[in-house]
Amino acid sequence: MTDQEKSSYRAIFHRRPLSDNVVQEVKAIKVNSRLVKKGKIPQVPTLLFTSNGQGTNLGSKKWQQLQKDYAKEVKGSQIISLNVPHYVHDYAYEKIAVAIKTFLN
Repeated sequence: MTDQEKSSYRAIFHRRPLSDNVVQEVKAIKVNSRLVKKGKIPQVPTLLFTSNGQGTNLGSKKWQQLQKDYAKEVKGSQIISLNVPHYVHDYAYEKIAVAIKTFLN
């Protein structure tokens, strides 16, 4: 995308941050969190992309440590730390695409 297209995309995305779908997702977070907590962490090769923590309401160190702690529980996991805000796919999509292709091969 061009810089203009990226700017337009972000403007559209942030125009209605509290759409009906987002509100329903927020309402389901507590129930879904309990379900996840009851389950086991799947043991499949996993590639994790972690942000710098901006946009998570946690500090960078705490956010990244949570990701590292999770990865320790998954055999064959890899972490790629990106110095970008939480929605990493909006900022580092090219790097992510290359890393996924490499990981899958």
